[in-house]
Amino acid sequence: MVCDSKVYPPEEELLKLANLLNEAGKVILFCGIGCKDAHAEMVELSSILKAPVAYTFKSKMEIQYDNPNEVGMNGLLGMPSGYYSMHEADVLLMLGTDFPYENFLPDKNKIVQVDLNAERLGRRAKLEMGICGDIKTTLQALIPLLKRKTDDSFLTHQLKRYEDTKKNLKAYIKAHSGKNKVHPEYVMAQINESATSDAIFTVDTGMTCVWGARYLEATGKRKMLGSFNHGSMANALPPRQ
Repeated sequence: MVCDSKVYPPEEELLKLANLLNEAGKVILFCGIGCKDAHAEMVELSSILKAPVAYTFKSKMEIQYDNPNEVGMNGLLGMPSGYYSMHEADVLLMLGTDFPYENFLPDKNKIVQVDLNAERLGRRAKLEMGICGDIKTTLQALIPLLKRKTDDSFLTHQLKRYEDTKKNLKAYIKAHSGKNKVHPEYVMAQINESATSDAIFTVDTGMTCVWGARYLEATGKRKMLGSFNHGSMANALPPRQ
């Protein structure tokens, strides 16, 4: 069942979620492609809750840009900052993602999932709450019910971990020289710098996917195309003329 995107979830569900988030000490947002039209609301929610924002590879270009509280991806191509932020939180709020990598999801904190497709709720993780609704309209209704948190110690700690992670990744870029060799990470970093702000990247499966995930940066206009659902091969090849 797919919910009507123009209808807010029931008020009692929103009040229950608001109470849960208001009482939680450490909250993290984990965003999927379902958040692509709710960037402003997601950033505002993160600011109110002092919550780090992790995201899936598929949603990287939609979530990463203009997002001061982002801590990177989780999953097979993710980063320690994204992974540990989710596992160290009291409440994990999954927004618009049916994240398939169950081994990367925590099992000791409270998980709330919001998705437009009711069949996805609780399919991968044991939920404290499952809400069927469009992410943008749900957050618009939820935000006025929340209290702005003042303790940002959890957020600050995770942002510092993310900065350390990014420094480690840059080591591969700096080590690009050598006789008859060039590090692919350096090549991808150069592509990132040279590409326009509205570039469309296409990545195949394998290591090109890894380099794209870690070194191509979002701008709000860039897009990344790939085989994110099933990992089928040769999706980056141009069509035959």
